[in-house]
Amino acid sequence: MMMQMLAAGGVEVVADDVRAADDSNPRGYYEDERVTRLARDAAWLSEARGKAVKVVAPLVPMIPRSTPALVIFMDRPIEAVLRSQRAMLDRLGRRGTGLDDDRLAAALAAQVRRAKAWAATAPHAASLHINYDDIVIDPRGQAERVAAFLGRDLDAGAMARAVDPTLRRQTAAGVVRADL
Repeated sequence: MMMQMLAAGGVEVVADDVRAADDSNPRGYYEDERVTRLARDAAWLSEARGKAVKVVAPLVPMIPRSTPALVIFMDRPIEAVLRSQRAMLDRLGRRGTGLDDDRLAAALAAQVRRAKAWAATAPHAASLHINYDDIVIDPRGQAERVAAFLGRDLDAGAMARAVDPTLRRQTAAGVVRADL
């Protein structure tokens, strides 16, 4: 959702479109496979300066000190993330890690804690925490927070319009819309 908002607001997004839009993410994934290799090769990040790059929590600490970073954390309950991942894997007919929910939740929570601790102490990084539900409730207000954090004149109205509440299918409590 944040990558969609940034793109709508006027930020150039670094994405390779290898992973096509699907039923789980009908607007696309906004990813670049090079991110998965950050620990071994981060030289390409110099080309991404001033652009948005999606980096999942376990890889955030791999952002090198030579790369100034403004990190926007999309805070979402781990239970909602697990439900979303499970639903996506089910739609794809794939199996997950094989870990039970408690162990997987603990592993995901630890990855997020490490990423946030890194961002809080990295001298070359600043971070903003955005609650996923707050975006759904107040997309314009959250878009303005993001624009202020980035120090850029972004189109907050377009960013807010990029938020589609119907795509929020999973919460910590359960499914929001069963018909999707």
